[in-house]
Amino acid sequence: MTKQSGLTIADGTISLTNASLLTVELSSVYLFVGLNGAFTRDADNIVTGLDTTQAVGFGVSGASLDLAIVSEATPGTRSWTGVAAHVGLMSVYGLRRALR
Repeated sequence: MTKQSGLTIADGTISLTNASLLTVELSSVYLFVGLNGAFTRDADNIVTGLDTTQAVGFGVSGASLDLAIVSEATPGTRSWTGVAAHVGLMSVYGLRRALR
């Protein structure tokens, strides 16, 4: 996450001076929703995957999220939000094949 202020930003239509920019970037994200799912970790305790051997639910791997918020300098004025997301793989676990 980074926050910058005092920026000049122009997109060809709108020009801002003394604007602020907040960015949040998530990459290599793993997510599990359900029961009995767990994260796998390396020796440094960094998440490297999902253990779904006993899981019922769904999981996401290789996901990313980028968020940017630009605000004008004067409080209460305009702001813009941009979001980009990507999911590398989404899987369902523990359901009978007939339900998939």
